[in-house]
Amino acid sequence: MNVAIIIPARLKSTRLEKKLLIKVKNKSILEYTFSNAKKVKGSTVVVAADSKEIIEEAENFGAKAVLTPANLNSGTERVLYIAKKLKKDYDAIVNLQADEPLLKPEYIERAISIVTEENYLVSSLFFRNSNYEDFLNPNNVKVVLDNEMDALYFSRAPIPFQKKDNFTFFLQHVGIYCFKPAFLDVFASLKSSLDNYERLEQLRIIENGYKIKMALIDEPTIGIDTKEDLDKFNRYLEEKKWQNSSL
Repeated sequence: MNVAIIIPARLKSTRLEKKLLIKVKNKSILEYTFSNAKKVKGSTVVVAADSKEIIEEAENFGAKAVLTPANLNSGTERVLYIAKKLKKDYDAIVNLQADEPLLKPEYIERAISIVTEENYLVSSLFFRNSNYEDFLNPNNVKVVLDNEMDALYFSRAPIPFQKKDNFTFFLQHVGIYCFKPAFLDVFASLKSSLDNYERLEQLRIIENGYKIKMALIDEPTIGIDTKEDLDKFNRYLEEKKWQNSSL
């Protein structure tokens, strides 16, 4: 199996300045994400950078990084730009969001297997979250599924609606997409009003009638969007909840 894992990495971030360059235990957020991707079997890993600072950081820890044009509108468009430059035919192309430092290699492989072994066009991941404050937080993207584990909708809003006194859990989306290579061109051509409202590019796929097959992972990840997320990540490492030799 040959897989290209492309990590779109933006320098600027509105809620946590230059978050991908922030060092935690002497490693940047970007390096944590890259290190896990590098352990995926049969993978070629490339950082799709939007700035020289990201290029320099990636090269410092041994990653291949490519500067992408400034006029690209989304992470997946940067993934497509890099994918077209790769001279090898791949079984799958992965868009791994750079601010997912706790996404284990086996979880990435789970998303890949849905595309390469089960023959779906697109896959992604989620976990169950039973924290009500997380449910209300628009930084945490929620997903609702049908009975076949296909995504019905993604939102920053708390869906499906639950009052606090009868809240159980919600399904939190994880920042990864795995594509059949030919579908990336299709994705780039899709138009979506929902994407404009929610600022969630995966809604382009659903709104245009395509399926995203979802898979449950066994434990939560921490996407780094805010200072609170960064503090949570620090605590997570301090408590050694994540057993991984790369740490």
